[in-house]
Amino acid sequence: MKHLKFFFGALIIVLFASCSQKVAYTIVHQQPSQEFAGNKFDEFKGKTVNEIMREMSVPNREMEDGAGGKILIYEDIKFVTTSSNTHSTHSTSASYGSAVAGYNYRGNPQINSNAYGSSSTTNTDRGKSVSEEQKKYVNFFINPNGVCYDVKANYGDLYKRIPGKYQTCLRREVNPLGLLWFLVPPVGLVYGIYYLAMDGKPIKNSCGNIYEE
Repeated sequence: MKHLKFFFGALIIVLFASCSQKVAYTIVHQQPSQEFAGNKFDEFKGKTVNEIMREMSVPNREMEDGAGGKILIYEDIKFVTTSSNTHSTHSTSASYGSAVAGYNYRGNPQINSNAYGSSSTTNTDRGKSVSEEQKKYVNFFINPNGVCYDVKANYGDLYKRIPGKYQTCLRREVNPLGLLWFLVPPVGLVYGIYYLAMDGKPIKNSCGNIYEE
């Protein structure tokens, strides 16, 4: 009898183990992001006017910086026009009539009919255009000695990608079809408890090292 119970218990364990599997999942410790790393024109700080013009060519214009130096202005101005059109057409027509008893010009009886009709058409055509200025600029501030001490630009920003941090772990996934064992009350009850206790639960000490990507 003892051996039979042991065999029955071992059979249930093997049965339950065969109805479950280890499934890998990923834990996200840190989402990837971007960090501002400066502007690509910052490298011109400390360079002379000659060095700047050799790489950037002749500026579009110059102006005083208010401190005895000047500003080399490089700009690209574009005017962009966007338009939208709306067109709608509506047309209706209707006809109706009536029939009355009467007589013709000879005095014989006949059916006289009166028909009426109406129609209308509406056309709408509306358009709208919007123009806007798009300007890209780089301003190099030059000191009285002819050396660049600051740069202002509205494009050319650089960003450094910070990778995300992840970890792969395992959890146990129990086959819900095993709940059909409820048709066999003793085994079904045990399987139901096993299912609720184990399904989707992380497996202890199954997580790997944290990696970046």
